[in-house]
Amino acid sequence: MEIRNLSEKLADPKTFPALPDVVTNIVHEIDLGSISIGNLGKIVQKDVGFATQIIRHANTGAYIAAGQVTTITQAIRLIGFRMLKGFCLTVPLFQM
Repeated sequence: MEIRNLSEKLADPKTFPALPDVVTNIVHEIDLGSISIGNLGKIVQKDVGFATQIIRHANTGAYIAAGQVTTITQAIRLIGFRMLKGFCLTVPLFQM
């Protein structure tokens, strides 16, 4: 995507996709600060595509020392709530 095209999209708020319900639920629960990794995992699993992206991210070079991640709860435990929240807020931007 060219810089000019990106700038035009950023200038028009109508071009931003609405956050999926799963993502807004994740962010809300993390902000409340009282959710367990298991319960957060149950929310993430409602969106298989998003859960797959989280697991894939947890298996990148930054986390490879922890070994192979195969479940969403392992991924959340490894990347942490703050990284998961950041991921929730940035991934939809790349789907524009």
